[in-house]
Amino acid sequence: MSTTIILAVAGLIGIVLMQKWRATSLNAEVLRAKKSQDLSPLVTMLANKNEATRANALNRAIRQLWDLYEREMAASLVKELAERHPEERITQYWLDQVQKVEPEVARKTFSNNFIEQYFRPEVARKCGNVG
Repeated sequence: MSTTIILAVAGLIGIVLMQKWRATSLNAEVLRAKKSQDLSPLVTMLANKNEATRANALNRAIRQLWDLYEREMAASLVKELAERHPEERITQYWLDQVQKVEPEVARKTFSNNFIEQYFRPEVARKCGNVG
């Protein structure tokens, strides 16, 4: 019985450490993007997330850039990901936030055609910052 408990605890510790490593990996990629001013590796990383974890990862990456006052980069990331995953509620939330909080950045980043094609205000109104 004690061996089973030890294996279960070790398994749980392994899962927690993997999740922490993944979070650190995303944070590190956001900081690399900020430093290099290149979103491509971050976009690829986020686009390759499975559907179950993608919305949370998108929100965390955009929020981190936003909180670092990299508003143009955050808006560019929102644009890139809206083109790939417009159905994600968190994408709609961030499209709305950029337009409301940083209208000048939104005008520079999102064309009228882009907003028409990708922004769903009815979905954004139902979203909080967790999608």
